[in-house]
Parts: sequence; structure tokens; C-alpha cells
Amino acid sequence: MNVKEYLRQNDSHLREDVENHLSYTDSYKFAFTTGKTTSKKPRNKGIGMSMIMDGAVDLNLEMSIWDGRSMLLLPKFISHTELRRNAFDTGNKVGFYYYGRLKF
Repeated sequence: MNVKEYLRQNDSHLREDVENHLSYTDSYKFAFTTGKTTSKKPRNKGIGMSMIMDGAVDLNLEMSIWDGRSMLLLPKFISHTELRRNAFDTGNKVGFYYYGRLKF
């Protein structure tokens, strides 16, 4: 929801009702893109989610992201197909957090 609201307010080349049409995977694809941020702070460079993804891949870490009613198993490659394949409705409202497990 944060990404949808940000794009509606700050990206004038998108359609006016973007928040009604932006999918879950579109939001995560935006968040995983280096340089993209919803922060209004001038120091934020938009590298948080992309660094988390790169670190998880480099460390061979199975990472899941829990957000609202959804869980995303972090794919090795960010594409709409992979995001959809790795996203699940949990059926329960949960907070936003990460869960990781090292693979040996």
C-alpha cells in the first residue's frame, strides 16, 4: 500500500488511479529496484530492499518477507513470474518482517 500511495502522489506519468491497478508483484518489483524509494528523506538512496535481496543471495539465505496478509519467498531473480510463483496469501494479518534461514 505504501508503494501504491507513493506512486499515486509522486509519479505524474502514471495513470491517476495507479493504486487501483498496481499489483502485489509490481509493488515488490519497485521495492527491489536499486534507487527506488518511497521515503521523502533526502538521504535515503533506495538501496534497502535491493541490498537485502543481494545479501540473501550471496549468503545462500532462504529469505521470506511477511507483509500484511502475504508472504513472499525471496526469489533469486526479480521478475513478475518469479514474484507471483513465490507469493502466498497467509490468511492472517501479520506485521512487516523478514525471516531467513541459512542453507548449508
